[in-house]
Amino acid sequence: MDIVDRKRHELGYNPMQFQCFLNDLPWNDFNIVFKALPEFYKKRVEKDPKGSPSFIVGVPGSFYGRLSQIEA
Repeated sequence: MDIVDRKRHELGYNPMQFQCFLNDLPWNDFNIVFKALPEFYKKRVEKDPKGSPSFIVGVPGSFYGRLSQIEA
């Protein structure tokens, strides 16, 4: 995100929105991920207060399971 933000700033584009979807897989620990988000957002704002906003969501189930359902 930092690289994309830096490049869009160099080119004079307005901030963009970043959306990140996290799949719920057996080896993922969403508790750790979501506990780390406040610090993640804080660091992004410290780097660039006018930077691109980012949105992170945890999605239950596997992305690949959803794809296989579409094919059926």
